[in-house]
Amino acid sequence: MTQTVEENGAWLKQSACSGVLLYGYGLFHHERAKMKYGYWGAVLVLAVLPAVCSWALAGTSRVVGPGQALNEQMQEHYAWPMGTWGLVNAPCRQNAWQPWFSERVSDVIHFELAPTNLDEVNGLLAQLSAIDIRVKQVILNPGKEPYALGFVTALEEGNGLPMIFSIGSQLQNDLWFDRLEDGKFGVYEYHEAPRALPPTMAIYVGHDLIDLNKLQISPNVRVSVAELGPEQVAEWGERLAPLREFVAAHEARQAEHQLIPEAVRRRD
Repeated sequence: MTQTVEENGAWLKQSACSGVLLYGYGLFHHERAKMKYGYWGAVLVLAVLPAVCSWALAGTSRVVGPGQALNEQMQEHYAWPMGTWGLVNAPCRQNAWQPWFSERVSDVIHFELAPTNLDEVNGLLAQLSAIDIRVKQVILNPGKEPYALGFVTALEEGNGLPMIFSIGSQLQNDLWFDRLEDGKFGVYEYHEAPRALPPTMAIYVGHDLIDLNKLQISPNVRVSVAELGPEQVAEWGERLAPLREFVAAHEARQAEHQLIPEAVRRRD
């Protein structure tokens, strides 16, 4: 199950609409407002009501559920790199979630993975390494299960998932950028299409199934520790040292194989 703040987005929309409506109503009926702004001022305010009512919506869509096959048209729509299709259709895949925000490109999909043993975990990591794209990554999280997946998406506590696979679509980012007028989106200005999230496997090392020392991650995969907030660092501080040591050892193996991706070399 998942929890979303789609209702919050709808509340923001309703509040904005109500505020503009009341303001326009006041201009029509308040004598001083009539004198200062005239009826046309009120008409102008009410004219923007549909535009105001159209922004600030966000939510989460379930793309597919447990045991359901993905529509093959998704591969064409998102133009995922070769090798992705087998991973997102793995037998242990559960729900797939897509957060969205109105008018913004919504290209990232999060796939729940529920392997039952370490062999399955390493099998999924082997599939990740086989995806035909230069940058793919593993993110080590000290927690025991996922919670926040995106801006408006959170899984319920006790979901018991040891892994989440996430991937974006450069094709959808490019198409969205092409639709922008002069590269402007609200207060933001883009000079090029946003970079899509590369194939990313989040592993929750605090899960009972995960043995950090037995993970088999290919040198062609970037590995990093999840970015944590101050409260999480305070809670899991002692768990972070082994993760950082694992990352350092992995990068040493990458250096031996001369397979350090550019994204890793630039990372602080």
